[in-house]
Amino acid sequence: MRVKHEGILSLKEKGISVVIHSNNSYMSARQKIIGIDLEAGSSPRGHQPALYSVYLHNTAYRGKNAFEHVPLKFLLQLLSKTKPRFLATDNAMELAPNRKSLHKFLQSLPLGIHLVQVTATGYGKFLPITAIAKRANITIRGKPSPLETARICAVAVTKGYGRIVNAFENELVIRVSRPRAKGHGGWSQARYQRSLDEIVSQ
Repeated sequence: MRVKHEGILSLKEKGISVVIHSNNSYMSARQKIIGIDLEAGSSPRGHQPALYSVYLHNTAYRGKNAFEHVPLKFLLQLLSKTKPRFLATDNAMELAPNRKSLHKFLQSLPLGIHLVQVTATGYGKFLPITAIAKRANITIRGKPSPLETARICAVAVTKGYGRIVNAFENELVIRVSRPRAKGHGGWSQARYQRSLDEIVSQ
């Protein structure tokens, strides 16, 4: 593993590429964003479909901006109907059981929608979602529920936290870039490293 001068950290093993970019881009605080979090007891690796809590920021679906017990199929329908700019999560690997499935999910996103991991700062610097909430001045009381975590993810993106995750044909490329120039993001370093190791080992 090495860091190149142009700011790209590259991991390669068994023909699999994982690339992290630290490019900056800008966004409006009025952008439509959907935040999600995997619900307790649910897993993308389980026999039953994974279920998510979903928070819609600056948009709504059938008059509602919060949903619970949402399967991935319905989440994709929400994305197609509401057309947000970003889909925000605290852990991209909560959306797929392995590298191949994550690649497939990223390719299934409607055109123009970007997956953002709000807890990733890049280059080995990561913070838990509660630390992101504190830095972004998002009020929480105690341990956030999955729905509250989904809200934190969505609101944090409007404040410039997180990195964008992308996939490209014939290889998995996770490109992590800030939705805007200022701000910090990240999840726990050990947890994020385990996810990267999982991707590379698939």
